[in-house]
Amino acid sequence: MYINAIFILYTFVFVLRFLHAKMFYTQYRFLQNSFKTEADIVSYKIVKGSRHRSSSRNLSAVEYYQPIFKFKDQNNKIIEVKSNVGDGNSRSYAIGTKIEIRYSKENPENAKVNSFRDQYFFPSFLTAFSLFLFFIGWIIPRKM
Repeated sequence: MYINAIFILYTFVFVLRFLHAKMFYTQYRFLQNSFKTEADIVSYKIVKGSRHRSSSRNLSAVEYYQPIFKFKDQNNKIIEVKSNVGDGNSRSYAIGTKIEIRYSKENPENAKVNSFRDQYFFPSFLTAFSLFLFFIGWIIPRKM
């Protein structure tokens, strides 16, 4: 019974590690084939998140603010892009703020804010979570 659970846990860890490796490789390729430049925050797209109970027991929806920024590519063409990463219930930057971004050489519309959160947070989270599960799977059989 425990062997089956450990096997399932390690299979899940293997899948997470595979996803992690694929995400880091994709990110590495993006960084190798991209330009770094500055962009201006022009507005925000507000995305309604899931509802949760606040301390007052009322259901409230979280609003995520995804920045929209403009920049000039290597051909001096003005590109406007919406970030896929947003902050909940607050704006990360004031409108008009200059931020550092990276954009693809082949497709300038593929642009990301050049920050840890936008570039590496999710792959790093997968790494930490899969290592946590790996150690649980390693410790549990030793305790039995």
